[in-house]
Amino acid sequence: MREVNFHKFQQLLLPIWGARSTRSRYQVLTGMPELQSLDSRDVLKTVLALWSADVDAHDLSEQTFDRYRGLAQQYVNYTYTDGLTTLDAAVELYEQWLGAKGRDRSGRLSNPAISVRHLRSCAIRAVYATAATFAATTKMPRYEGRDGSDVRKQGRPLNECEVDRCRSIAATYKETRLASAVALGLCGAGTADIGNMNLSHIDLRDGSLVLPGSRKIAQRRVAIAGEWEHEVLTHRVTALQAAHTSSHAGFIVNRTGSDASRQAGAAIALTKILSVAGFDEDAGLKPSSFQRWAGVAVFDQSASVVDVARLLGSGSLDAAARSIDLDWRNGLTLSPVTNPLYRPRVLPW
Repeated sequence: MREVNFHKFQQLLLPIWGARSTRSRYQVLTGMPELQSLDSRDVLKTVLALWSADVDAHDLSEQTFDRYRGLAQQYVNYTYTDGLTTLDAAVELYEQWLGAKGRDRSGRLSNPAISVRHLRSCAIRAVYATAATFAATTKMPRYEGRDGSDVRKQGRPLNECEVDRCRSIAATYKETRLASAVALGLCGAGTADIGNMNLSHIDLRDGSLVLPGSRKIAQRRVAIAGEWEHEVLTHRVTALQAAHTSSHAGFIVNRTGSDASRQAGAAIALTKILSVAGFDEDAGLKPSSFQRWAGVAVFDQSASVVDVARLLGSGSLDAAARSIDLDWRNGLTLSPVTNPLYRPRVLPW
């Protein structure tokens, strides 16, 4: 397989998309020609028009639209250049495109981080899913993750656009437990941790959390991952303290129930955010997707499955790799990616 430099395709070969339309999905579909072209560039114009209608209907965020549109255009241009002019034919280069080099935050040319591969995969699968609604493709590229992964059952990590959308939605629920559940998940807490947490597990002064774990998950001390997470947790701590809440009372879930009921309560809180964010129909997104995104971020920063396992409280490197949809035994060569605004990580006791 030839080495692929994705960067040269980041400048569009032809302007596929101009100003965003304000038509509804019905208007887009009824306005299509009777004989719809299967040329991938023509199909993409219709896909983008449908996504634009979703933005106007508040079913898709503007940011996700912009990110997915850019990736979709690059994929179509990339495959078109090799003579693959339909989406069905373009699948042949899908795997190659996922791993193509691109520019990192500092402008250096490098292999894509795992989070970038996941985002590319989600964007292009969204293209195919939308195109299939008007019979423009019969294919569906695989989700970029471990071979044979059952994302419907286990859940996949959120991607960058989905995380931003969930943060935005959760911010409107700051007066409730929902926002704090999201903040804890993005720091590396699973639903068992969240269900078992109380005020005494949170230290705002040094920016740390004690994740209590469960019978199968190790207790660990982790950093409050970013400014947004710190702000949300501070707001809830202040509110609970003002209400004279006991330091041993549940932070998210009432602690009078069983371990299973507390874990279920945490899962319900995260599911509510996913629902309001518009991700109800994505079978791959689960309450665990928040924690798994934190695991992806840790791997991107250190390229170490050991660090992922420590964050998640897992005693198995294979399980840690599966949690972030990584085939770690394939020997991926990745350069660490630093994000000073969001750094989930385990801290020493």
